[in-house]
Amino acid sequence: MFGWHGQALHINLSTDTTRPEPISQELLHNYLGGRGLGVRLMRDFHQLDPFHPKTPLIFATGPLCGSAT
Repeated sequence: MFGWHGQALHINLSTDTTRPEPISQELLHNYLGGRGLGVRLMRDFHQLDPFHPKTPLIFATGPLCGSAT
């Protein structure tokens, strides 16, 4: 299971900048991807108003995304 790149791409639409952010190996092993990892990444922002500028929009695909199963 070495399909991870170990990072996420952070895109700031207010400043038109991008930067890679590392994701720890422990986090990647605990949450295989997709919904679980997306929810875990969102955990620190759940108290924000949905329309607050700091509320992230997370796209997270899982290991079975695009498979024929």
